[in-house]
Amino acid sequence: MSKSFDLIEKAGEFVWFVAKGFIALILMTILTLATLFAIFYFKFSYDQAMHLRQQFDADERAVVQILPMIPAKQKTILKFRQQKSGGIYHYVLVYQLNLFQIQQVELFFDKMKKMSRPESGLIPCIYKTTDTKWLFPQISRHYIKQLDDYDSGSFLVYGSDDEIHHVENACKDDSFKIINLKTNKFNQVQIALNKSHQIMLVNFIE
Repeated sequence: MSKSFDLIEKAGEFVWFVAKGFIALILMTILTLATLFAIFYFKFSYDQAMHLRQQFDADERAVVQILPMIPAKQKTILKFRQQKSGGIYHYVLVYQLNLFQIQQVELFFDKMKKMSRPESGLIPCIYKTTDTKWLFPQISRHYIKQLDDYDSGSFLVYGSDDEIHHVENACKDDSFKIINLKTNKFNQVQIALNKSHQIMLVNFIE
């Protein structure tokens, strides 16, 4: 009888040994997969951050070339990227203007002879954020109530979003004046001026 109990005890020890090994294998697999996912997410987020930085840096240099009344040292108050239907990306730089700059932009509009009032949905504007999600240093995703099929329902902000409410308020009215430009370097550049809020949006369409 004692031999039977010894066999049962040894069998139980063997089963427990196998079970511990199996559990350890599962935990190691989960840990490995979690580590790989973290590395992939960091690499993807880092690549996205670098792409946005390079794109906006290039766009800021282009603004100085297109609009000489904007000095190279003038900082934007907001940088954001919207994705519209069809996978089209809009990289938008928002500038706070003084009265002299507004006059110069209006003269530029007159010179280009393409001044027109915007139609609904054509301005690369943003609307009140319903939720915000941090994605990576310098990058956050802002969710909005989707107005139509043309809007993706969210947009990315690169850098500070301290002035986002100022831009949201400007986007509520229809007092924008816009022009659309085509240059050798860019497929399309849209410039939108709001005098009452003293801001200008420069939209580079990719």
